[in-house]
Amino acid sequence: MKKSYFEIDPNVRLSSVPLFRVTLTVLPSLALLCFVIIVSNSNLELDPSYTGFNYGLFTVSKVPLTILATCITILGVIAAIHRSAQTTLQIEKATEQNTFSNFYKHRQEYVEHFSEIKEGLPDHISKNLSDKIIRGYYSSSYPFNNPSRFSIKANLGWIESFDKGLIEMTYILSKMASTNEINLVILLYKEFLRQETSIRQGLFDLRQPEEAEIVFDEYREVDIQYWDDSRSDISISKSVLKSNFKRIQDYADLLTKLKYLCDEFEGTMLYGTNVYSGLSTMEYHNKFNENLTDELFMENSGALIITEIDDKKVSKIFEEIKMSYDRKIAELDSIREANDCD
Repeated sequence: MKKSYFEIDPNVRLSSVPLFRVTLTVLPSLALLCFVIIVSNSNLELDPSYTGFNYGLFTVSKVPLTILATCITILGVIAAIHRSAQTTLQIEKATEQNTFSNFYKHRQEYVEHFSEIKEGLPDHISKNLSDKIIRGYYSSSYPFNNPSRFSIKANLGWIESFDKGLIEMTYILSKMASTNEINLVILLYKEFLRQETSIRQGLFDLRQPEEAEIVFDEYREVDIQYWDDSRSDISISKSVLKSNFKRIQDYADLLTKLKYLCDEFEGTMLYGTNVYSGLSTMEYHNKFNENLTDELFMENSGALIITEIDDKKVSKIFEEIKMSYDRKIAELDSIREANDCD
């Protein structure tokens, strides 16, 4: 694209600026032409006295000198604008370079800090935390940061979304612990595992559900037959059943560490995840019925028959879970809004 004569490019020398060159050529030439015309069309006589000099400079040469004075003024303005543009360009380049360096340094420190933090996490979490995953956490916490844009203000909405998923899982576990009907326990646990698998897929960037499933040591395949003749199955492990609350605590601990890591960079007070504080109390009051676990692993236990009544019961339970979850989220949202107003 051809540049305009009026454009002042800070990337070139002043003498190469088109407007500067045109002004420096045209106006002095115009002044010389005017002087020649005046002299050639006037009956002038040589007068070396001060009267002659004053007449020659301030009367005969008034127009040419005015043109030259105007030329000098315009050239000075062009030079000032060019210098200002160069200064602005230097500032922009320095800012761009600083932003570039700050971004990569900030991300590198984030990865290094998190590599230290993950040492205390359980194996089912830490083994999935590669540098690529940690950089993904950085991108999620600072979604607008890139080599040309940098800010230490973190966006923790993605952590809160996982936190809400964990809250819903705690309500499912609470219902599992409060029922003595094995059919309902299995259906609730099936949903619990589905949600846990979904959370693990999101946290560890695992595309296939099979990759995100908890590895079982000793397990039993339970064949589920529904009242409408449909079928499904579920793998049940004693160790997995007994570690339900502990695993949620592990995920909550990971999310809390991620929040604290952002707090370290931003210098603001961030609290742990909302699910974390209530887990210990919930676990104490909702111990899982171990007799049901033993019954699930009896050698003579056959397929699990889900009646229409069971289906209605579990549907009602899920409605209760949703109502409890919605109330909790509304409560948390109101607390957040109140804190934002303060």
